[in-house]
Amino acid sequence: MAESPIERYLELILRQRADLGREEVLRLIEEKRKEATVSEKYKGVWAVLMVAHELGVKFEGEASDSDLKISELSPGMGSVNVKARIISIFPPKEFFSETKVGGRFIKLLIGDDTGWVPLIMWREKADLVESLVLKPNDIVRVRKAYCKEGRFGRPELHIGQSGIVTKLDEGGLPTREEFFTKPSQLKKDLQVVNIVGSLVGVFPVTEFKRSDGSVGKVRRVVIADEYANVAGSIWNELADKLSEKDAGKTLYVALAKTREGRGWGTEFVADRGSHLELGGEARTDESFTPIAELDRKEGVVTVYAMVYKIFPPKTVNVTGLGERRAREAILCDDTGFVTLTVWGDRDYPVLKEGARVVLRNAKVRRGEKGTSLTIGNMGNIEAAQSGMKTIREPKLSMHRIGELKAGMRNVIVEGLVSQPVNVTEVTTSTGEQVQRAVLMLADDTGEAQVVAWRDGIEKVMNLRQGSVVRLKWIVVRANPFDGKLGIVVTPNTDVDVLKAAVE
Repeated sequence: MAESPIERYLELILRQRADLGREEVLRLIEEKRKEATVSEKYKGVWAVLMVAHELGVKFEGEASDSDLKISELSPGMGSVNVKARIISIFPPKEFFSETKVGGRFIKLLIGDDTGWVPLIMWREKADLVESLVLKPNDIVRVRKAYCKEGRFGRPELHIGQSGIVTKLDEGGLPTREEFFTKPSQLKKDLQVVNIVGSLVGVFPVTEFKRSDGSVGKVRRVVIADEYANVAGSIWNELADKLSEKDAGKTLYVALAKTREGRGWGTEFVADRGSHLELGGEARTDESFTPIAELDRKEGVVTVYAMVYKIFPPKTVNVTGLGERRAREAILCDDTGFVTLTVWGDRDYPVLKEGARVVLRNAKVRRGEKGTSLTIGNMGNIEAAQSGMKTIREPKLSMHRIGELKAGMRNVIVEGLVSQPVNVTEVTTSTGEQVQRAVLMLADDTGEAQVVAWRDGIEKVMNLRQGSVVRLKWIVVRANPFDGKLGIVVTPNTDVDVLKAAVE
């Protein structure tokens, strides 16, 4: 294991101040540590550097030619040398100061085999990027830099008047791509990351008014690798760096933050501290999520499927959102079936029974009631390419009556009509007089009431006691009075008689 910076600096203090014992220096360091205002993880290094300064100990001559690893950097260090690869180069910016002359600075993101760190080059040092023709993937040696605590409590290197940057030949460091995280590698714990993927969705900019009256912008995107998709939010001036025409290109995002999205799993955020870079066309052979594997997925997915059944559009009253238009379909692939809900007024002409389609940025909805897919503003449905593989219709998945749970939609049950159809007239909560048909359906796991209303009554009227029937695309609800589960025949429901009752 590499020697820690604290141990190294402690030994240098003892070497230059032979009049002090180790215990005395450690006592001074501990006292100074109590005064530290930097993050907890840097207090030890800051304290030993401050003690060295007060004791007149100089580190420059002791270690001026040795390189530190980026993982060893801590705020407060001076005369730091590192060898690293350039990951990203941010646009130059101007700065102004009331007490000092302003100027220009430029930020680079550099890394070695232990991590990465921002490097800020001030005033005339910013010109080195142009004069040395520095670009991402180059290797540089940075000398006489100093380290401060930057955004999110992470170390940050700075190059001032005495700092030196030289360009080196290739060798001995990870490639640039290794410093970027792919969507399938993104972890759930919130962090600062560099992320790369193919842009599979670029959506229009949304403007909003801040509390101070100024206008902000945000653009939503979705990037993917061969295994997963991840959504992101690109804020303010960065939102104008992309357009819908960039779909299919590679997007590199340096210094993005992660967060938990609403229904999208882990997302990334690019703001004023981030950097975007577009690469060439990136879409290669896509990896589609099989329907049978949706139970293990979160966030958004890409699915290749066949449209098995289409239901008529309807208007749904959504809590907090009011009335919204929705359309449901049953999709299948070689592995199973799933319900798709399409929200909003967008029309998808390719969504026809028997058509093969590709769903991009479909949200996975999973719960005790089952797994389903939804397509909202960020999703899309495209016609499958002619060369894509044929989908074999899988065997229909039946639910036993004892397996039914309240809230299930578009499921299939089979059973024996154990009690005949009984049609009555009832008064609804609004005072309307309507007809209701009720029968009982049983299998060897249980018995459930089947209810049909209005036009749905015609679908069950001719069912006789003793008939074996299959009810496709039913809804399961709990009776509000006794809590018992019931099967509701909806306009989407198909009723097939598998075996007629013996007269």
